[in-house]
Amino acid sequence: MLEEDEQTNRAMAARAADAVLGLTSRRPLRILTHCNTGALAAVAVGTALGGIKELAERGLVESVLAGETRPLLQGARLTAWELTQAGIPFRLCVDSAGPAAIAAGLVDVVMVGADRITANGDVANKVGTYSLAVAAHRSGIPFVVVAPESTVDVSIADGSQIVIEQRHADEVIAFHGHPVAPAETPVFNPAFDVTPNDLVTAIVTEDRVWPQRPAGHLAEVARGLYQRGWLDGTAGNLSVRIGAQALITASGRSKGELTNADVVLVEAETGVRISGPKPSAETSIHAAIYQAFPDCGAVVHAHPPYATAVAAKAMAAGQDSVRFTDFEIIKGFGVADPSALDVPVFTNWSDVPRIAAEVGKRLDGSVPVLLIGHHGVTAWGPTLEIARNRVECIEALCRLHLLTN
Repeated sequence: MLEEDEQTNRAMAARAADAVLGLTSRRPLRILTHCNTGALAAVAVGTALGGIKELAERGLVESVLAGETRPLLQGARLTAWELTQAGIPFRLCVDSAGPAAIAAGLVDVVMVGADRITANGDVANKVGTYSLAVAAHRSGIPFVVVAPESTVDVSIADGSQIVIEQRHADEVIAFHGHPVAPAETPVFNPAFDVTPNDLVTAIVTEDRVWPQRPAGHLAEVARGLYQRGWLDGTAGNLSVRIGAQALITASGRSKGELTNADVVLVEAETGVRISGPKPSAETSIHAAIYQAFPDCGAVVHAHPPYATAVAAKAMAAGQDSVRFTDFEIIKGFGVADPSALDVPVFTNWSDVPRIAAEVGKRLDGSVPVLLIGHHGVTAWGPTLEIARNRVECIEALCRLHLLTN
């Protein structure tokens, strides 16, 4: 068991380090961690602390903020000792100051462990974890959970079903035997709290990276476009890039009811499935765009009516592009000349990879949007919001185009 645990933890640490590097840009990293997740809690290098040690060995850690972890002070007594032994620069952080440090821009990523992970990706961990997740979400930094597959309990649907241990009042009203509050003071002393999956950027195990927050955001944007009538039925798909990987909506799923479980993890520039259900047929088009533009962070393919109509008319007329001129909304694409926009039109081949091949050959980066005859519009950008906004802009342009012609 010792050998198996060591292999598990080392694989987990390496995978966690790679995942964090794909989610962050600043080097070296400033990391915040909570409780103890090192060799004293597990085996060999530990879980989240193992990932931190792996990053430090690569010379990529500037400093670590270690939460003290009241009331038993696992961070102060254990994590501080392990970081000292590893020679990793760190500071001990008052638990309640952790969110403030994140808000002040002193943290690039939060890395924590887990005592239990539910089927939907909710995470139970040492109390104090939830507030760090909220702060990380508010400040837009990754919140990464590192834990073995054995921590995932698929028999538990979500965090509401986890029974939280309430520990003895003496841990709070006394410190090392010395009273710090009146003897009969009522106490709320949960050992753990639950962080919902939409606050978790990714869960890393020895076998996989399980993205959470980007998947939830992808589902949220998809539902919004569905409500506008632009992703009717199961049509359309969205993706967001995470380093060398990407999340994309699964095949045959209604975007109006999309959840994290309906999102697939693929290789960004090839579209090869890594985990999750069957990916959308248009994954190859997304991959071609990610390959052509390494700085692209998201792609949206939708079927808004006016853009789809303009694409159909252009393909029927044998046009390879549609020109828009003098409309104010052209500025929404961030192009060099906002007075005119030439949007490429692609033939709607039944063999979708053939469309992707043509997209890869023709795109030159001058316009972040394309039309496919009878098949809608595809737009991209550095973020999912910008890609979605560009779909809105091309739909408005196509509507104006049809009204003025």
